[in-house]
Order: sequence, then C-alpha cells, then structure tokens
Amino acid sequence: MLNFSEQQLVDCSFPYYNDGCRGGELSYAYQYLSNYKATVLENYPYTAKDQACKYYTTYYRPGPKLFKYSEQNNTNVNSLKQMIHNNVVSVAVEAKSWKLYTGGVFDETQCGEEIDHGVAIVGYDSGVNYWLIKNSWGERWGDKGYIKLPITTPKKEFKDGACGVLNRPSYPWLQD
Repeated sequence: MLNFSEQQLVDCSFPYYNDGCRGGELSYAYQYLSNYKATVLENYPYTAKDQACKYYTTYYRPGPKLFKYSEQNNTNVNSLKQMIHNNVVSVAVEAKSWKLYTGGVFDETQCGEEIDHGVAIVGYDSGVNYWLIKNSWGERWGDKGYIKLPITTPKKEFKDGACGVLNRPSYPWLQD
C-alpha cells in the first residue's frame, strides 16, 4: 500500500477551495488530484502547518494520478466494510477530541459529529469491534499514527457512527 503525502494536499489544493490546516473538503482534494499527480509521504513529509506548495521542486517525484472517485452519503457499517475490502477509504470525522489519544480503542463518547478532519480507514477488526484509522498527525501521535475507533456505538444519537465516521466515505481510483 502506498502512503501518500497529506502535506501535498494541505499545501497545494488552495486553488480547489481547500484552506490548508484550517480545513477543506475531501472532494476538493480529489479534484486537485485529478489534475496533479500525488506523491508519497517520504517525498513530501507532513509538517502539520501550512507551507508553500512544493509540487514543482526538484526532490518531488510524482506518483499516480486520480482517475475518478466515489463518494457515498450516509453509509452504513456493512457497506463501509465492503468498501474497505477493495480500497483505503477516506472519511471526514470530528477529531478534536483525539489529541490526547495514545492507544487502545478510543472512547467514542468523547466526540460528536462536528466534522473537522479527514482521515483514512485502512482496515477493521470485527472481533474487537474497531475501525483502524490512519491519521496524518505523524507516528508520534496515537498508536504509531493510527487510532482504533469503535465500529458500533451504544449512543443512538451517533447516527453517523463514532465521531461521524459513516458520514461521507470516499475512495479514489488511480491511474499511472
């Protein structure tokens, strides 16, 4: 699995109505990637701050270009699991309560559904009942850059899953 650069999207997708570390939309990032090739994290490391776009610098080695993407509105657990079998799935979540997370399955009662961050679901564990989510905050955060978010939640008011994870999952199709 390729580990693409989040920083490229933070720095370079401003013309597509994204606002760097102050927020944006996954669909706008996909529009950017349909015009410019992505690069991997090791070529364009995450800095957690807005910078000038380095798309044309000499060290930058572009990778695949986005062919198209699929965005699902208000999905359910089973359809999200099916998407994950074939793709890494991007989701928008409320992550402001994640800052102090250090491991284990996150207590979903600490967050609501005010979407403020984009992450990637890379897998799930049905036995322990969690989504395995890769965050962009680096390997020193969470469980080596990942969080385990409950698949099901006892709170009925979380109609979009814990932290809004079921709200608008999306995934790309890439071309070389």
